[in-house]
Amino acid sequence: EEKETTRFKKYFGEPYRAFDYENAHFVLLDNALRTMGFDDEEQAWLDSDLSRNTQPFVFLFYHRSIKTPLESLTGDDETPVSRRNNTDTLTILEKYTIEHIFSAHVHVYFPYKLVTPNGTELNVTITGGGGATPHERLGGEKIKDYHYLLVDVFDDHVEITKKEIVL
Repeated sequence: EEKETTRFKKYFGEPYRAFDYENAHFVLLDNALRTMGFDDEEQAWLDSDLSRNTQPFVFLFYHRSIKTPLESLTGDDETPVSRRNNTDTLTILEKYTIEHIFSAHVHVYFPYKLVTPNGTELNVTITGGGGATPHERLGGEKIKDYHYLLVDVFDDHVEITKKEIVL
């Protein structure tokens, strides 16, 4: 896994970054390494980035969903280190206004509230329906589809619409 990370950085730079577009701030994070989650360096960068943000809408994107509802039934494949790092990241996020988080890993469409350590609720959508065969977990046939999300950002609000892909 270390070789893959080194190769990625060589060609693309850091696996996490941020940019602004009009009135939105987009933050791309890397938690794909199951055993690590969000590492200390990434967390420090994230806190610094969010503290400097001046845009009214902040969107986060990362691969592995964390603290999904019903994970006690469906299981998770985290480690003690990744669980701690994920909790530390949530402690950072609860200090800021986050409009929405988009994640994947599980191949479904599943919106939920992610609760931080202080009880703040963050809007999250698992949107893993654009590639591999969709999963039926967390909802059965009604969420097992190929899809993408259309996100419209207005001056005073955001609208997120699920668009099914018919094959």
